[in-house]
Amino acid sequence: MGQTVPAYGIVQSAKPHMKMLRGWNPLNPGLNRNKSLPTNGLTIASGQVISVNIVSSAEVWQIGVSASTQIPFFAYQDSDDFDVVASGGLTGVSTQDQNELQTAFFKASPVTVAYANGVRLKADGTTGDVTTALTTDRQTLGYLSRGTGPVDIAASNPGVTPDGSGQVLVLTIATDFQSNGATA
Repeated sequence: MGQTVPAYGIVQSAKPHMKMLRGWNPLNPGLNRNKSLPTNGLTIASGQVISVNIVSSAEVWQIGVSASTQIPFFAYQDSDDFDVVASGGLTGVSTQDQNELQTAFFKASPVTVAYANGVRLKADGTTGDVTTALTTDRQTLGYLSRGTGPVDIAASNPGVTPDGSGQVLVLTIATDFQSNGATA
């Protein structure tokens, strides 16, 4: 997804694939979900926040979280990765399980609360991005861990095109889904 194939060298991606740092068991079918993608050709990138939607009586992935009753997941692969296309399903990593991961999909400058170690995080609506949460937010997907904000991983990711500042920024998130019952 968003890859440029050079005449020689390595394939360049616009954003890095989500990296699982701890806790994730890919063989746990209870918390990971493999579902077909929507028939409308929706493109999902690894690391985006996704949720389950019902279309024509079938469960499919949608980008972001559109209702306070939906549980957020993180897309493990890109929707156009070979293994997803061949199997017809995209793996979603549940925020109900306790994992630690890195994603490049986050709101760069949250207006509410600044990124800091331990700050609660939520899905930023239907964008597929993560942002900081207020105490009044209905649900959170986890908290920021290992740092005080976005971390530059450009040195260890030569296959990702750096931004205008020469950086490849990611957030490190510890998943810990919470629904506090507050009004949305």
